Amino acid sequence: MKFNQVKRVLAFAACSLLAILPFSCASAPVQEEAPVVEEKAVVAEETDEAMEQVLQFMSQALEARERAVKAKAPKAVPKLFQTGEEFLASGEEAKEQADVARALEDYRAAAQAYEEAKMQADKLREEAVKAMTAADDAISRAEKNAADAAEEEKKATSEGEES
Repeated sequence: MKFNQVKRVLAFAACSLLAILPFSCASAPVQEEAPVVEEKAVVAEETDEAMEQVLQFMSQALEARERAVKAKAPKAVPKLFQTGEEFLASGEEAKEQADVARALEDYRAAAQAYEEAKMQADKLREEAVKAMTAADDAISRAEKNAADAAEEEKKATSEGEES
């Protein structure tokens, strides 16, 4: 009787863990260190210098986006990643309209949103890895307990037959 109860509990625990693991793994992004996005508040006097600065900020935003994509942020934190996409598009529009101040601000905001998305995706990945480790440990303990219970049942059965 005791062995059957242990068996049912172990089956339920194993099924629960197996149901959770695929979702934990799917949101587990690849971890990569990201440099901090520099904030610069420079008002360019000449158009060439201003556009060069816009291109630098755009490049920083695109690099931050690439890091976020590698961290699987579009899947892990889609709303935050989408915010970065919107700022990036707005920055591109401002650049085309030669609105330097708005382009700089939008590219800076896009880079910050992407970096935040990457950090949150990394955090979710760490939590998923911890959950998988805990699940592995729980399964190992459950298997050991099941083996111990089976051994005890065998002993009890063999002692009962001898009597």
